[in-house]
Amino acid sequence: MTTKVKTKLGVLVGAKRKTQNGFEYDDFLNIPYAKPPVGYLRFKRIPRGSEDCLYINVSTPKIPTAGLLIHLLPVMVFIHGGGFFFGNGLAKFENGPDYLVEHNVVVVTMNYRLSALGFLTLDIPEATGNMGLKDQALALKWVQENIADFGGNKDDVTIFGIGAGAASVEYHIISPSSTGLFHKAIMQSGSVLNPWAFETSNKIKDLALKLVRQLGYQGPQNDSRGIYEHLMNTPAEHIVAATYQIQKLLTAKGLYYGFVPTIEQNFGYETAFLTEIPYELLSSGLFNKVPILRGFTDSEGFIISGLKPQDIEEITMFQNYVDFWRFPFNATADAYYYNERLRNVYNSYNGNDTERPAIDFFGDFEFVSGVIISSKLLVKNAVPVHLYKFSYDGTLNLIKAASRVNKKGAGHADDTAYTIQIEPLRNLTESDVTVRDRISTMWTNFAKFS
Repeated sequence: MTTKVKTKLGVLVGAKRKTQNGFEYDDFLNIPYAKPPVGYLRFKRIPRGSEDCLYINVSTPKIPTAGLLIHLLPVMVFIHGGGFFFGNGLAKFENGPDYLVEHNVVVVTMNYRLSALGFLTLDIPEATGNMGLKDQALALKWVQENIADFGGNKDDVTIFGIGAGAASVEYHIISPSSTGLFHKAIMQSGSVLNPWAFETSNKIKDLALKLVRQLGYQGPQNDSRGIYEHLMNTPAEHIVAATYQIQKLLTAKGLYYGFVPTIEQNFGYETAFLTEIPYELLSSGLFNKVPILRGFTDSEGFIISGLKPQDIEEITMFQNYVDFWRFPFNATADAYYYNERLRNVYNSYNGNDTERPAIDFFGDFEFVSGVIISSKLLVKNAVPVHLYKFSYDGTLNLIKAASRVNKKGAGHADDTAYTIQIEPLRNLTESDVTVRDRISTMWTNFAKFS
C-alpha cells in the first residue's frame, strides 16, 4: 500500500510497512538530497539539486495531517560503516529501521561517496578531500530543511553510526561545518582517533598517484592538475575497479583503506570540513558539544578474520604486534621492547590460546583505544559521555557468522545488529529478542531524553 507526503520538493510517494510486531510506519526510499557527483563535480562539495542524486531513506511512524498541529518526533540519522571504503546506507536488508521506528522516532539513512570518489585529495580547489563527509553534512542540512514534513523535529536530531559511521559522527562533532545540524550523538565502535580513520594528505596524494598510474597516467608525479584531469576523463567504474586493485597491493597491515578523511586546505570560496589534526581539535575543546552515547564490543578483534592470510599468521602465530603499529619507533630495539611488553600483557590472561591474545590486541589497537582516548578528551572538555561495553554473545553475531569464528564474545558491529535490522540474521532466540528490545529502547531513549 502506498502513502504520500507533501514536501518542498513536491509530493513524494512511499510505502506503508509493518514490523514483525505489527507496528505500522511509512517508508520513503531513495529521496535525492544532492546533484549527482559526476562531471566537474566528481571530487567537489556537491550543491543541492533535484536529479540523479545522492539519496536518503526516511522511515516515520506519523505523517503530519494538513492543517493539524502534531507533536514532532525525535529524529535518528544513521551513518553506515565500512572503513570509508564500502557499505550501503540505503539497502533495506542491511539497515532496516524496524527496531527503532517502533519506539516512535523518525529514522533516516543515507549514502555518501566512498573510497577514492569520496576521500581522494590533490590539495587543489577541484579535489580538496573529505567529499564523503561533506555529503553527510549536506544530508544533515536536508534533514534540517525537510524532516518536519515527515513528522520529525529538526531541533531534536541524533546522529549515530557504526565503525567508519561512528568515526564520521565524531568528525561532525569536531567540524565547524556541521554546527547546528544535530543535537546528540551515538558512536558504536569507532572514533576519529582510530588508526584507520585518518591519514595525512601527502599519503593520500601518494595513493592517488598509484591509482592514476593504474589507470594509465604517464605524466609527472607532482602534477596535481594533470592527475586531476586524467581522473576526470576516466569513467567512475574504472576508478572504483582500480581502487580495489591497488587496495590488494597496499603493504600496511591491519585495517587500512587508504582513501579516508584528512586535513584539507581552505581555498576561501568554501569552508573546509577539517583543517586540523583530530586529536588537537578534541584536546582544544573547540568543537560541537552535544550529549554522547558510545562504546565498543568485548571482542572487536574478531574482525581479524578479514585480514590477509599472511597477516593473520603474523599476528597469531608469531605475535609480531608492532608490525601492525602505524607509528614510528626510534630503533629496532624500541620495537622489540614494545612488542615484548605487548606479548606479556596479552598472554598474561589468555593461557595457551594463541588466537585470543591476537584478537584482543587487534580489537584494542584498531577500535577500543581510540574510543577511550577520545572519550577522555571529550569529558575533559565538559561533554557528557555515556560509555558502554557490549558483551552479549547471541545469534546476531555478523562477523562470527561470516568468518565462522568459534569463540565466545561479541564481535565488531554486533551491538548494531540489535538496533538496525539485518535481514540475514532474523532467527532470534528469546534472549536475543530481550536484548534487542533493551538496546533499541536505550538508544531511542537517549535520542528522546538526553
